[in-house]
Amino acid sequence: MIFSIYGNQGLLLQLTAISAVSGIWFLSFRRCLMLNEAEKQYYQESYPELKPFIDQVDSGSVKFLMDHIVVLPLEHSFHILKAYFEKPTIREQNLFIRKLKKSIFSKVPAFVDNINFYSTDIRKWAAYQSRKFSKLANEYPYTYTGKSRTKSPYRDKAKELESLYKVMSSFIRELNIEPPKPNSQKTLEGCIQRLQCPEWWARRIRKSLKQAREYTAITLGRVSKGKDIYCSNPTVKDRELDKLRNEKFLKDKYVVNEEGEVLSLFEISQSTIANPVNRRADLMTRASGFEKMADEEGYQGVFVTITCPSKYHNNYSKSGKPNPNWGGYTPKESQKYLNSVWCKIRAQLKRDKITMFGIRVTEPQHDGTPHWHILVFILPTDIKRFSEIIAHYALMEDGDEKGAAENRCDIKIIDKTKGRATGYLAKYVSKNIDGVELETGSYDEPIKTTVRHVEAWASCWSIRQFQQQGGASASVYRELRRARHEQAPDSPFEAARAAADTGNWAEYNRAMGDINTPRKDHKLKLDYEVKFDTDTGEISTTRYDGDIRKKLIGVKAGDQRLKTRHHVWRPLPKGAG
Repeated sequence: MIFSIYGNQGLLLQLTAISAVSGIWFLSFRRCLMLNEAEKQYYQESYPELKPFIDQVDSGSVKFLMDHIVVLPLEHSFHILKAYFEKPTIREQNLFIRKLKKSIFSKVPAFVDNINFYSTDIRKWAAYQSRKFSKLANEYPYTYTGKSRTKSPYRDKAKELESLYKVMSSFIRELNIEPPKPNSQKTLEGCIQRLQCPEWWARRIRKSLKQAREYTAITLGRVSKGKDIYCSNPTVKDRELDKLRNEKFLKDKYVVNEEGEVLSLFEISQSTIANPVNRRADLMTRASGFEKMADEEGYQGVFVTITCPSKYHNNYSKSGKPNPNWGGYTPKESQKYLNSVWCKIRAQLKRDKITMFGIRVTEPQHDGTPHWHILVFILPTDIKRFSEIIAHYALMEDGDEKGAAENRCDIKIIDKTKGRATGYLAKYVSKNIDGVELETGSYDEPIKTTVRHVEAWASCWSIRQFQQQGGASASVYRELRRARHEQAPDSPFEAARAAADTGNWAEYNRAMGDINTPRKDHKLKLDYEVKFDTDTGEISTTRYDGDIRKKLIGVKAGDQRLKTRHHVWRPLPKGAG
């Protein structure tokens, strides 16, 4: 039990009832001297964010408090201070601010000492870290013999690089950053080169700081229905400023082809799926094409929703109140969980030889936690086993918690008499792109708010919103739509080209191969050629990995090629457009 008594001369007495023995209460006292007028004026001028709370600050805690506030996101300082002063005792207040700071800084690189970054700070941090790793690469004796590389008579570059990469990975993890990992696009040497590049470091630092600022809003309970839905307003404003800057950059850059045609990069971007109108049309074409295939080949539409366990949610879905079980997870970490669940589901479906194709949509719940909607088509004989697999893996983690079976996994068999399968998907696609034909979002917020906040949410957390499941390559489909002329009837390209030209996704899939045919065995693939520097004529290579840079020119079927890109574009000097 807490009592606060204000006395004369700004004296605050805090009385805490500790225990009662034989009806007698033992009380502890804390004397807190409040700020005088001169101190109030000083702190208000030095820390404007403190002004609304100046009468609640005591002189013993103010420096400790502001030392924490100034390194946390200033755009959230009002809500941080509000939450701080809502705590009943000074001890709880100080524990709150310590815990908050520790939580926020756990999401950023270890060398960051202030979330309120400036470009100069980022460049300074990036330059220092890149120099440090360059020095490590130059000085570390990483021959496989364990001897100095300058004295060892034997060299094995692959083992040297692997040894160095392991050491570098260990160092970067100590900085609370995941190292770049080798894959089909990144070589081991390329990963090492990235760690020595200040631009790579700057991008990683900038992204982690943006996410830390948004995570602060989530931790404070600001991201929820009735407040800032899906993501915080400051993040939305930052994203819109970024988009304006990018648009201006694209409008100021021009390219010219060999025929003298001049276009801005913005005009070119608007003809691609970067344009929301084109992106929505592309997704709905694929979804309706899959449905047509399903109807013709006897597949059944199923609409699946998978949600994260309770500990991933900051707020309750119905009341919007804080969830005491929240484990401090970010939307990115929640998305990683959903990805892992889906990987297990797909692996089991493959083992059971269950064919599936469709579209997956990721969207945020009101508190920013992602959940998945998946429209898939499967054979009616596989529905029972498919449902068992989905439920098993969706409930594998914390499946015994209250409401898990009802809320974590929902499987609906689509009744064709009540509507088309793509009708289930259409509102989710529209809501997550441009809001066409919708007036409100999932929580009755204006659709414009939904679109702005969802787009900013996906950008902040680097979340892929849409993904095709099964079927033929969408990239080959788009290239075929660029083809200018009909091909000979016996051409390996014509059937797929004609289907793509008319937007017939179902027929295009048949032309590429049976729905059960693995992607690697499809008839057509993208075609590339070596890219040359237009000024020097030299072969271009990738910056980090040293691979020969290639440019897309069309599609191929074995040794036969269909060119879909006929122009060579060169950048125009600034102001020439």
